[in-house]
Amino acid sequence: SSGINAEYGESTVICVDNSEYMRNGDFVPTRLLAQQDAVNMVCNSKTRANPENTVALLTLGSLKVLSTLTNEVGKVLSSLHQIEPEGEVNFMTGIKIAQLALKHRYFTLTTNVLESRYLFLNQQL
Repeated sequence: SSGINAEYGESTVICVDNSEYMRNGDFVPTRLLAQQDAVNMVCNSKTRANPENTVALLTLGSLKVLSTLTNEVGKVLSSLHQIEPEGEVNFMTGIKIAQLALKHRYFTLTTNVLESRYLFLNQQL
């Protein structure tokens, strides 16, 4: 049990490493596809746990918000499968963008949000 009251929603911003490093073949078939599998599991787990939970997706290489906070897993996964390796990881800028996305939710959502979490899936720093 996560200790989160079921009447409150949880917002999660998933930051995906889409840097050129993700082309490495040490995970079959690539690191990027292995991340996509993990993101798929997290999205489904979060949204199934509570219908008020929301998930957003952004990339750390290209610094793009691919999906704003939503409880529609299909929207997030559709964006996820469009990610291509690009550039280098911009970790701190990515954190700031994630914080802005979470701050923005207070103005766009009418649900009670108990807590926010970041999930970082990336290369070694």
